[in-house]
Amino acid sequence: VLAQDGKRWRALDGQARIADHAGDYERAQRWYEQALSTGDADAAVWNNYGWSRVMARDYVRAEKLLAQALRRDPRSAQVAPTSASPSPG
Repeated sequence: VLAQDGKRWRALDGQARIADHAGDYERAQRWYEQALSTGDADAAVWNNYGWSRVMARDYVRAEKLLAQALRRDPRSAQVAPTSASPSPG
């Protein structure tokens, strides 16, 4: 399936999100890194990866990834800033 995906990052992002839903954040991180390494991943991948790191309680990395998502597509509703802060308190 991955080899047939013209936008390979989409399949990799999907695998990462499955790992997130299973609570396997380290495996998700590997999938997200692969998605980003394709060079053409859109801002949604950065956003998903950022929130994955929030769930993994890696707040410093999460903040950087979410900021990158906003820089890449500041108008996207999917990556728009929310009232939720990635760091506790």
